[in-house]
Amino acid sequence: MKQFLIISLLAMLAGILVLSGCSKDSMSTPTVETGLNYEDDFGGYDTSDEPPGFGDETILEEMAEDAEVEFLEPEFTPTFDSLDHRSDVRVRRMDILWGMLEYDSTVTEVTDWSGSLEIERGAIRIATLIRFERGDYIVKPRSDCSKLEWVSFTRPHFDGILVFIYDVSDLDETEPNTVTFKTGPYERTFTMSELDSLSEIIEVDDIGNKVSFNSFITTPEDRERGFLTGRWAKSASERGVFFGRWASWDGRFLGHVRGHWGANNDGERVFFGKWISRHGSFKGLLRGTWGSDETITDLAEPASGWFRGDWADRSLTVKGKLGGMWAAVSNPSLGDGDGIGDGGRNNGDRGNNYEICEIHQGARGFFHGRWEKDSDVD
Repeated sequence: MKQFLIISLLAMLAGILVLSGCSKDSMSTPTVETGLNYEDDFGGYDTSDEPPGFGDETILEEMAEDAEVEFLEPEFTPTFDSLDHRSDVRVRRMDILWGMLEYDSTVTEVTDWSGSLEIERGAIRIATLIRFERGDYIVKPRSDCSKLEWVSFTRPHFDGILVFIYDVSDLDETEPNTVTFKTGPYERTFTMSELDSLSEIIEVDDIGNKVSFNSFITTPEDRERGFLTGRWAKSASERGVFFGRWASWDGRFLGHVRGHWGANNDGERVFFGKWISRHGSFKGLLRGTWGSDETITDLAEPASGWFRGDWADRSLTVKGKLGGMWAAVSNPSLGDGDGIGDGGRNNGDRGNNYEICEIHQGARGFFHGRWEKDSDVD
């Protein structure tokens, strides 16, 4: 078993998704004609509105809204409503993903992830099922609000859940309260302090199955926070694109995000992007920096790292921050020969004028992160 990345950057999120196939007209800025811009303040992205999903049917289909599942546990609604109003209860938002997070179409072996999530003292409320398909389900009726059970099978992709964990204090207890995730491939027990700010990815077997945990304490200000998740595609060198979903703190789908990453003419590692509403209305521009695990040199091994930056509104005023983590398997067929691997130093020539889809196809990777609005801005 190998743990390939543990980062507690901002208390980030998840729902990792895969895209395949596109056409020259399926992507808006940056275009093939202008190339990928690594020099401008926001990488060449503008504040115009876009077609829903940036006009890409695959984004609309693959990065759609996950199902909310509160209706699965109406018997516990009075309990949760009561806990919501208790001052001695601390609530943590947690999402867990399991399976082939980077997507691998060659995987035919079925992995049984049927299992449970259980808190020692408190309750667990499920909000969203992530990529559950036919044959995957929550076991109901639930016999106890402190334990959630499911049946889940994966092959080339992944499943997951988004839950709210109610930590009920008990002055008579001397041992810390705990939450236990238990499945056949992997199990783990967390203390509440670990779940205050957690972002962790664990590799659990030889075929590439992983488990991702993200958790943080919820506060009244959480409506000014949320998550971004999706695909992080990488060429044979340190360069690529990303695209995914933008979600609220409680998992509600708000829109789509898309961008690119690499190095500018000064060799600085940068990323840029844009996020839009579900209807295509402009919502923000993204920019920042990124880093990677320098110990990974084998292209067959997943590269991994982090990103952090800020986002701005239509007036280009910075409104908040974002950050997270990524992992990707390089596509050696996109080597330096086509200019993708030049680190952005030939901005404007053939080195940047390639089809963005060339990186999409055959590349495997994902990212998840968190955004927030600064408390000192309107």
